[in-house]
Amino acid sequence: MDKRFQAEQIFLAGVDRVLPDRLISSSISLSGNILSIGNQGFDLKAYRDIFVIGAGKASALMGVSLEAILGPRISGGHIVVKHGHGLDMERIGITEAGHPIPDQPGFAAARTILGICNSAGADDLVICLLSGGGSALMPDFPEGSGPEEIMRVNEQLVTCGASIGEINSVRKHLSLIKGGG
Repeated sequence: MDKRFQAEQIFLAGVDRVLPDRLISSSISLSGNILSIGNQGFDLKAYRDIFVIGAGKASALMGVSLEAILGPRISGGHIVVKHGHGLDMERIGITEAGHPIPDQPGFAAARTILGICNSAGADDLVICLLSGGGSALMPDFPEGSGPEEIMRVNEQLVTCGASIGEINSVRKHLSLIKGGG
């Protein structure tokens, strides 16, 4: 067996282990009314509604997998993904938006997701699915600025050669959501 083939097989096996849908199905399970996420259990009888929110290039795959596990127990939700990464879901809404430069659909999706979070009560369960790209895909803006300014700043950051860490540091300071908001 040649070394190139072996290296490709090792690479493909690694990629297969971290596919978003595989990670969700291997770390989340439902047994009766108990939802297990990692090593935590949630008795779903204690919750009125279950909402799913998310942002990132892989969040649609995660959402489809979560719908397969929870099905009609999901009351609603919304996910935002990069243009071209959307998938059909039965209970979770989806928006395709701009990445790495935010666009108007991303701002609208962020408002929708915030609305879901603000309407959730103490007896609701909100599950958040985040993956790479979420910072650009769920943009908002602080008081005194607007979407056009945020899009312009992001474009300047992306085109000036800033690292992703530097870009996300600026993004969190120009957001009411990110950085603990």
